[in-house]
Amino acid sequence: MTEFSNNTEVRELRYLISKSLESSLSREEVSRMEALLESSLQMRVYYREYVSLYCDLKSLLEVQLPEFYEDNIAEDRLFWETMARHENLAPPLELNPLRVEHQPELIQKVERPKIERQFSKFSLVSLITSIAAIIFLVVFGRFAPIRSGIEVATLIDTLDAKWSEASGTMKSGTRLTTGSTPWSLREGYIQLRFDNDARVVIEGPAAFNLLTGDQLMLRYGRAYAVVPKQAYGFTICTPNSRIIDLGTEFGVQSDIAGDVKLHVIKGQAQLVSNIKGSRINKVVNQNSAQWLSAQTGDIQDIPIDSKLFVRRINSGNKIVWRGESRIDLADLVGGGNGFGTGVRGSCLDPETGDWLADSGIRRWGTVRINGWAGNASYHAVPSSSFIDGVFVPNGQDGPQVISSEGHQFVQVPATSGRYWGGIINVDGPVLGQDLVLDNRVYGTAQRPALFMHTNAGITFDLAAIRELFVECELTEFSAVYGVQKRQSNPFADFWVLVDGQVKFQQEGVQSGQSGVIRVPLSKTARYLTLAVTESKDRLPAEGRLVTFDTWCVFGLPSLTVK
Repeated sequence: MTEFSNNTEVRELRYLISKSLESSLSREEVSRMEALLESSLQMRVYYREYVSLYCDLKSLLEVQLPEFYEDNIAEDRLFWETMARHENLAPPLELNPLRVEHQPELIQKVERPKIERQFSKFSLVSLITSIAAIIFLVVFGRFAPIRSGIEVATLIDTLDAKWSEASGTMKSGTRLTTGSTPWSLREGYIQLRFDNDARVVIEGPAAFNLLTGDQLMLRYGRAYAVVPKQAYGFTICTPNSRIIDLGTEFGVQSDIAGDVKLHVIKGQAQLVSNIKGSRINKVVNQNSAQWLSAQTGDIQDIPIDSKLFVRRINSGNKIVWRGESRIDLADLVGGGNGFGTGVRGSCLDPETGDWLADSGIRRWGTVRINGWAGNASYHAVPSSSFIDGVFVPNGQDGPQVISSEGHQFVQVPATSGRYWGGIINVDGPVLGQDLVLDNRVYGTAQRPALFMHTNAGITFDLAAIRELFVECELTEFSAVYGVQKRQSNPFADFWVLVDGQVKFQQEGVQSGQSGVIRVPLSKTARYLTLAVTESKDRLPAEGRLVTFDTWCVFGLPSLTVK
């Protein structure tokens, strides 16, 4: 227990507590109590120590003794009634008289000295200070108001946020302070970072205010908290509950009617409530959810919904991430953020890096059967921060640069150096024909696809993508690959490289053939390259037209997020 060098102040604090218990504490004396707490670290440590003691004792005192005793009284009554019936029906028991052979005589009266019980001053002081601490916590919690105007968090990002007139307009970088007046977010999303590094995303409509540096009051709406180790114990309060972090990521939905839904995605959280005397204190584990009824005070298990809450936003890239486990690379090619915001049917020109909103296969494929002559240059893609660049593969002059940092495709085969159309985020049939791999249609909203006619290559910037998911990892690239079935029976080679190193290679893929690609990604992997080239045994002879129907497809091209 904390020791104090100034016993006078301790006695003064006890005196003030005694007065407050008698409801005779003035405002000046309340201020004095606050000043004592603020006067030294010892006072505050002492306060924290007894918080734990108070909670433990309070839990013991809150045991529902009446019900317990009633149950035991009923059991005792049944026991004695049974014993009485047994006694009335039992036969008489014969007892032999007790034989006393020798009556003991009193030889000497023994007088025992009286022992005075002595109480340890330390024990007495500890008892008094324990009681004082408990009383203080009750009184202080009742009388001390929320300290307003203390900066405890920063608004680090907003996306399509619209505030009520009373809340005004807040921009990224605004410092938020404690207080009892709520901010009202009519729609959109905001992301807060507390000074202890706890991060909260709030989805409108919602109303909230900050109570302390580690407590947020969510009056209604949805909030998702990511709590690091140093912010252990971070709490989201609602009008009817408290959700306390135990090393977690969790989402809270508070309805205007008062119902609360808690979804724990990682770790554990503690749900505390006292609606109608329910006295709920439950630890909710990872991958589980609870619903708290404001009408009855009951809680019940509900299915976990891992995509109910927005976990991260990025206004620069219009990203609203709800925990999706896959990033769609076809959507990135379409100018999107990997979660379906891209333009289907759009493409990238592998010769220039330009993004084109219209389908390149319609604009190019029916114009030049013999394609376009490309060069060996690497072209940046200014329209997307997630795509590093594009190129037309051709190894006639040796290794080819495939990243902005100069990584080289050493094994690149010699090709005709020509290309047919763009790298397309497919939107349905191509030239009236569905893209079919393994009897499944690709290029739909449910099964997105990249269409890449030979010869074409594209490099994605994994580092830029990771910046959106600070707490997550990109663990794998996966896709279904194949050549669309055509009458000319075309061949193609498929390549996947990571930082210039070949991780997947399949040569001579014939028309109608398909397979699966799975490439693990390390934490340090920076560039992911996909390329398709003409198969070496199908290169056009001099003077012949180059085939224009080698339709290469990457179905469901995705990065796995964990």
